[in-house]
Amino acid sequence: MKFYYLPFILLLLFSNLSIGQSAIEFNMNSYDFGTIPEEAGKVSIDFNFTNLTKDSIKVIKVTPSCGCIASVGAKHYIQPNEEGQVTLTYNPLNRPGTFTKEASVHFSNGNVVDLHLAGFVTSADIPLAKVLPHQSGVLRFKTARVNLGNLPTKSIQSFTILVANESEQTIVVDKEKSYIPAHIEMDLGNYEFQAKQFTLIRGIYNAPSNAGYNDHAIQLYTSDSLEIIKKFEVVANIYPSADQNTPSLARISLDKSVEDFGKVNEGEKLTATFEVTNQGSSELIISSIVPNCACISVASKELVIKPATSKTIEITYDTSLITGKQVKVIHLYSNAENGYLHQLVLRAEIK
Repeated sequence: MKFYYLPFILLLLFSNLSIGQSAIEFNMNSYDFGTIPEEAGKVSIDFNFTNLTKDSIKVIKVTPSCGCIASVGAKHYIQPNEEGQVTLTYNPLNRPGTFTKEASVHFSNGNVVDLHLAGFVTSADIPLAKVLPHQSGVLRFKTARVNLGNLPTKSIQSFTILVANESEQTIVVDKEKSYIPAHIEMDLGNYEFQAKQFTLIRGIYNAPSNAGYNDHAIQLYTSDSLEIIKKFEVVANIYPSADQNTPSLARISLDKSVEDFGKVNEGEKLTATFEVTNQGSSELIISSIVPNCACISVASKELVIKPATSKTIEITYDTSLITGKQVKVIHLYSNAENGYLHQLVLRAEIK
């Protein structure tokens, strides 16, 4: 693959959680190697830190997120106001494509600092379509759907999207016509994808204050005549973060969690009801009710249930164009102290 890697200098993705708190200051907390040819072998980077505490400290261990990372840390004690060093080495062998890795540095005073590595490994033996399987016009991506998994409310999570421009022309992004949701920060640099180059788009997701399933669509309006709009999705399950000042005393109880319709005919519209009771002493807030199929509709998308009271969730299941044994799931996201996520299950054998 005769491409070149052109990183966007976008955002400060990784924060040093220890700065201003542990008084161990690193010169940087993340490093992007850019393009690494697999055949070139291992690459290393030094992270320097200063001991701003009043005591001597030393690195007691470094725990990487992957066996592909080796580390060397300062084993001797670093006196106050003196500098130490941690070296991380990444092995690209048999790891083509983009990577983001972490290593946690543990100090003798109990502090832990996370260091981050990123880059892109090229391999002459692997076609670009295998490394970046998703295609939109002349651009290729590893994925157009970024799944951030489970995140607490009001948290911040970084993400990356690797893009390759296969054409001989620079693809320009129209900033004014593009759409980026409010919860997402993306700086596209000069808003261009250079010809025959890789670009690593980086962004930050700011989790909302309400728990629930979140699916955000990003649309980049480009000069690519084959497919003008580039679409991406950023999804996350948001759960309530612990707040010791205002703990939730709500408790969710379901009269049942499974509705089995048995054998039914294709095309029938089935209805199920689930009774939800708040057995706690504060309001139960079901902030989101999310089915895993467009064939399912829910009468209420959110509920507020006072202590010692119940409400009913009514669900309609449209079996049109569906046959065979089916299992559908509806996710309930709430502030319940006995679990922020509960599931309702529908079963049917459709003839």
